[in-house]
Amino acid sequence: MTLGLQLITLSAWAQDSIPDCTLDNICNGMYERAKSQSTQGNYADAARLYKLAYQVIPDPRILYSVARVLHKDGRSDEARSYYQKFIDSKLDDPPQKQKASEYLEQLPPEGKSALPSIPWRAPSSATIGPKPIPSAVKPSDSASTNNRSFPMGAAALLATGGAGLLTGFIVGGVALSTEKQLISTDTPYDPAVFARGVMLNRAAITLDVIGGAMLIGGVVWTSVWFVKRKPATPTVALLNGTGGTFP
Repeated sequence: MTLGLQLITLSAWAQDSIPDCTLDNICNGMYERAKSQSTQGNYADAARLYKLAYQVIPDPRILYSVARVLHKDGRSDEARSYYQKFIDSKLDDPPQKQKASEYLEQLPPEGKSALPSIPWRAPSSATIGPKPIPSAVKPSDSASTNNRSFPMGAAALLATGGAGLLTGFIVGGVALSTEKQLISTDTPYDPAVFARGVMLNRAAITLDVIGGAMLIGGVVWTSVWFVKRKPATPTVALLNGTGGTFP
């Protein structure tokens, strides 16, 4: 009877000698933060916080938590080490150590760490719903000419041609006036006046021809510029749900 009491006392003393993280505010706070990170799938941060808590209070139960988050994070070699440390600890918890042994057997061979698991996250509202149907727009070849300013050459032709025609009309008017002067007056024929009238008439014809040609050139140039400047209707190909075009 006395021997049995002694064994019970020694067992209780052994359990009491094991550090308890929950009795320390700093350790317990880090432990709770680590649990929260693990719940959110942030296994790397959870492992770091668990290790910090263990440095404050070396509670062997924390070793199991470290091993679990490392296991979930795909860090098999580190997880194996912490599983083994927990199994070898003085903690008297056979069921938990049995679970640790089962997880330890599930790990891949040493040196072949599994790929890290990616936590599932619910899609945001922005990603829910059908994807927008893209449209293929063919850019216009004349897009670069849409913003082109009025050509200075066309403006010069229009201005010079107009001025030439106007000058030709004026000179022609003077030539007609000179002709009327020779016909209507009773004065003797004056060769100088006649020669001047012929010269003015030729000058008027020349100015009219040159000015008219320049004016026509300016009008044609301006018309071509207006045609090129008009924006072309873009070609739009509507895509159906399978990625092809509608018939």
